[in-house]
Amino acid sequence: MMDDTYAPGDLIDAELIDALRTRDDRHSGVRITIHLLAVVGATSCAVLFDSLFMSLLSVGFLAFFMATLFAPFHECTHGTAFVSRRLNEWLAYLCGIFFGSTWHGYRTYHFDHHAFTQEPGKDPEISADPTVLSPWPQSPMGWFVTLSGARLLSVKLKLMGNAWFFRDGVEDQRPLQETRVMSLVWLVVLVLAVTGSKVAIVLLSGFLLSHIVLGVWLSAEHSGCAESGSIFARTRSVQTNAFVRFFIWNMNFHSAHHGWPAVPWHALARLHDIVEPHVDTHRGYVWLYLDLFRQNIGAQR
Repeated sequence: MMDDTYAPGDLIDAELIDALRTRDDRHSGVRITIHLLAVVGATSCAVLFDSLFMSLLSVGFLAFFMATLFAPFHECTHGTAFVSRRLNEWLAYLCGIFFGSTWHGYRTYHFDHHAFTQEPGKDPEISADPTVLSPWPQSPMGWFVTLSGARLLSVKLKLMGNAWFFRDGVEDQRPLQETRVMSLVWLVVLVLAVTGSKVAIVLLSGFLLSHIVLGVWLSAEHSGCAESGSIFARTRSVQTNAFVRFFIWNMNFHSAHHGWPAVPWHALARLHDIVEPHVDTHRGYVWLYLDLFRQNIGAQR
């Protein structure tokens, strides 16, 4: 679990932070049960409905539920979802399969992201090309690539392929092993989809479309933020409706999470209320992107 604090130390009393860091199994147990049932339910509806419209609608919901399993995966990576370390690990393994990430591979990457948020050359989320991944896109095609999640999907597919060919010089084999297992799962789904299995077609469609949800959701967290200064200048929070907030496990309060990464998801709303005057908070994802599109694209016309 990441116990470091990245926010200014005088914002919140230390005793309150300690109280907010308290983990319990009940909150996460209920939430993950509902989340996984939503995945099963949406898959079942997409398979069983005779109406093409209702099947497509169900696939759309499935894509959303599969993408937002990133939230409990992320929470378990921090070790804050459950009291048990082993339960955090196993749930992370399970959730990661649905959207194509592995626990050991993501853990080091993500902790470096917290330590060096938005710092070119250090933050792994933007290190591949800080000039493209750190600022907002400056062209319609750039927006399409970013919000479609195409870049994220291509990276995952490349990692799945590379896991079978690159092993020499890798000290920790666990990320490779996990990625191979995950890639085999999706290979089986792909083969079954090609042979006409409706369940496999639905799951594969949900997996591919889930990256649109991930693109829209995750781009809002840091894109266009400062590359130095306070952690609150390098992150962004977004107000959203109760349905979305439920399935992204309060990760819309992203600045609060980056300030105190060891605070569990169920305490983030309270933490956000305390630090909101210091945080860049937007009124919703749709409004955020409409405003940004007008500023970045409309101004060029």
